Amino acid sequence: MDNLKAIHMKMLIFDCDPGVDDALAFFLALSYLLNNKIQNVSILTTSGNVGVSQTTANIVRLITLAVATDQSIAEKTKVYKGSNWTLDGQMPLATSVHGRDGLGEVPLRFLDKDFSVEKALKQLKATKEKVLQSIRASEFLLDLKKDENDVILVCTGPLTNLATALSQMGKKHQEEFWAKFSKVVIMGGAINVPGNVTPFAEFNFHSDPLAAKIVLESWERVRENLDNKKLYLVPLDITQEIGLLWNEEECAGDEENLIYRFVTAMLQKYFRFHSLMADYSFFDKDNGKYILRKMSPERRKEIRRKLIVDKGVKKLPRFCYLHDPLAMYFALKDLDDSYLKASKISVSTDPGETRGMCFDMIARPAPITALTIQDDLMHSEGAAVQCLTDKTIWNGDGTPNPICNSFLSDLKKAIGFE
Repeated sequence: MDNLKAIHMKMLIFDCDPGVDDALAFFLALSYLLNNKIQNVSILTTSGNVGVSQTTANIVRLITLAVATDQSIAEKTKVYKGSNWTLDGQMPLATSVHGRDGLGEVPLRFLDKDFSVEKALKQLKATKEKVLQSIRASEFLLDLKKDENDVILVCTGPLTNLATALSQMGKKHQEEFWAKFSKVVIMGGAINVPGNVTPFAEFNFHSDPLAAKIVLESWERVRENLDNKKLYLVPLDITQEIGLLWNEEECAGDEENLIYRFVTAMLQKYFRFHSLMADYSFFDKDNGKYILRKMSPERRKEIRRKLIVDKGVKKLPRFCYLHDPLAMYFALKDLDDSYLKASKISVSTDPGETRGMCFDMIARPAPITALTIQDDLMHSEGAAVQCLTDKTIWNGDGTPNPICNSFLSDLKKAIGFE
């Protein structure tokens, strides 16, 4: 595809809170690392789906799985532990979605086909000693050196690490910091759709709205001096337009592949949550099979109601949204501007019902005057970002476009489903 080419880069910086969908994003990035499209990955952990000690342990576990595929991965990957608390002193959790450990509560035996507890713990310890660095995530960002090659920053969790580093910089230092990146992609926000934590806010921005505000305001303060660099936002508006549907035939993989075995087990709780709790499904039926198709919210709800009435809750199709993998995919690809929408985004830090709510200040939607929000937000001009639109997913006739099909194919290959 001429309008969606892979980017060859020196370094990928992945700021995350693993998390099932963060794990999927990691395996997608790993496939690029193994194909030499990325030379190394620096992973920053933060509190989000679970606490930071657990998210750090989770990424070590994922790398341990990956090392079984290729020993060199441990040499190309570094982990920096980040903040356990948000900037306003909260500790967000999403254990009802991701499981108590954040990775679907998959047993340790999935680390090795010849499992023993002693061997698994030894493998985890060896990986941790190789990849976990002594300096914190915010210190890593503060010490980041300018690189002549492409450096891409992808954030799929609360923006606490990034905001902590930016808060310790003056304007000149912030400008130099943002200039180090060839691309910045943030998964977060719900602009013209309901949130997934409250009716108004998406999880990452709701978890640490002050961090999101600091990051966006820093970007807006210096962006005119950054040679047309762009900050890309991947909000719920687009991530809830696409999902992974569990199909026994299409998702069959090699049982000897540890990543496939682990991901299959990890996804089951995540699938159940989405099947039971998602407001609607975007899978329509065609000749007895579920297919991905763009539909109106009314049509989606109608299909869901009919499925529940005809088959019962237990027979709902198992699927999940792909928030973080979608952000990772577009970070690793060079996307044509025709798929983007220029927006001016502000984030509410109000402790009430609008905590973490996003506003596109270009559109100035009705809720900005209908809700009780902060005075400074009322007068904010917002930060200029490029938001992904549903053109990245759908053709005009409501069928998945080549980009959508390419994304799902790449992700399935990365996790052994193809």
